[in-house]
Amino acid sequence: MKKVLLLATFFCINLTQLLSQPRVDGGTKAQVVKSSPVVTNFVGWAYNDEHKKWCGCYNAISGWYRNNNKVPRRMSPEDMAVDDNIISLQFKKIKFEGDTYYLLCVPYYKGKYRYPAIEEDWYCKKTINLYVFTEDEYNKLKHIEDGITTICSINDTSYGGGIGFGFYETFASAMANLFESKAKLLANHYTYKFHIKKEDGNTIRFHNLTHLDVDYSTDIRGTGNRPNFNFHYYEMKNAIFRLLLI
Repeated sequence: MKKVLLLATFFCINLTQLLSQPRVDGGTKAQVVKSSPVVTNFVGWAYNDEHKKWCGCYNAISGWYRNNNKVPRRMSPEDMAVDDNIISLQFKKIKFEGDTYYLLCVPYYKGKYRYPAIEEDWYCKKTINLYVFTEDEYNKLKHIEDGITTICSINDTSYGGGIGFGFYETFASAMANLFESKAKLLANHYTYKFHIKKEDGNTIRFHNLTHLDVDYSTDIRGTGNRPNFNFHYYEMKNAIFRLLLI
């Protein structure tokens, strides 16, 4: 009887100690040391094959409507969620385990049907993809030449470090996942490409980030895994783009 009592007492004491231990959320040693302004002033352009016109839209690439090449159109978030869209761009400079990285934050509208079987009640939510640039890849953006496409390789984190709509709920939780360890950061990622070019001294054109394995060979808008600037792109003033360089 005494043995049973001692065992019960021991179990209760250890259970009490376990319950009294502090609950600490996971975190990261990564630090945001600087952030660029949030850039929103850009237009998406797509060539409409049917109407033989360029269609411009603020923050989205869509060629389904009639338009001319001088007056870009604004679309609702629900319509933007159907097409390629970028709400804004922002870079954050990150210090992590002695190295410097740059985090590109790309909010966009992602949509789906509440009743997908019958394709009814389309709705959208704001989602944020996060992309990690090494310092060398980020520095390519500081030396873009006229007429030459600059391609940056990126550690894509949109499937593991995005925010909202099925991803992480907060920036802090996404950061904790991304920068859990340097080995994970460098090894467990999807390789994406950021295609960007300087059209002239005043104009920057770029594409939404594309997966290395995307094949454009059956699409007039590109060949292989390289999108074609002759058919669609986002465009911003060079002075606005320079705000992203920190």
